[in-house]
Amino acid sequence: MDIKQALVAQKLKRPVVLNIPLLGDIEYECILSIHSHLPKYGINTPVAVLKDKCGHSVTVAGLKRIGLKENGSGKAELPNV
Repeated sequence: MDIKQALVAQKLKRPVVLNIPLLGDIEYECILSIHSHLPKYGINTPVAVLKDKCGHSVTVAGLKRIGLKENGSGKAELPNV
């Protein structure tokens, strides 16, 4: 996912999946925020803060590992902006 797609998904509150090689895809409710760097944590690449489906926790992940959750037709699409 690139930064433009992440911003649109955040605005529309679309569900996303995080791909972790050993665990597979993990579903999240939405993207809460997007940051270009988090110096306090030593992160200097674009990351997104993902809200867990149960709403009790968040995960910080690189945009390269995040994708849109597929809808019923098998495609994950965002409107053109």
